[in-house]
Amino acid sequence: MCPGELAHGNAERREIDRQHEYQFELLDRLHAAIAADQSAGTIGQILDEFVSFSEVHFETEHLAMRLFNYPGHDDHVRDHENLVEALRGILSDYQAGEKNLALDEALRMKGYLIGHIQGRDHALLAYLDELQEDPA
Repeated sequence: MCPGELAHGNAERREIDRQHEYQFELLDRLHAAIAADQSAGTIGQILDEFVSFSEVHFETEHLAMRLFNYPGHDDHVRDHENLVEALRGILSDYQAGEKNLALDEALRMKGYLIGHIQGRDHALLAYLDELQEDPA
């Protein structure tokens, strides 16, 4: 692995961290919109943005895992697939008029994301850090 690739790994780590922050920002906006009893259109728009952005975020992680031959790739991707399925289900429920069910699930998503980030993502980021420290 060449030094340029290692620097790229560090850039990937920063980008993943930045995306995590934005996911939480979107969830905070969703919670605030629900608490303020904003319109269904506003809540639906935030929820749609969260689902779409999460899909992009997961692709960023998938690319980093492939680029750096991450050994936990398959399990991590399965977690993402399950999460995307759950997110799409929440959005579908919301769009079908099952707003209370969808919003309850969306509010629980923050806890799931925290667990995923502290588990799978922490392991991925530690792996990228290790590559940065030990290029051999």
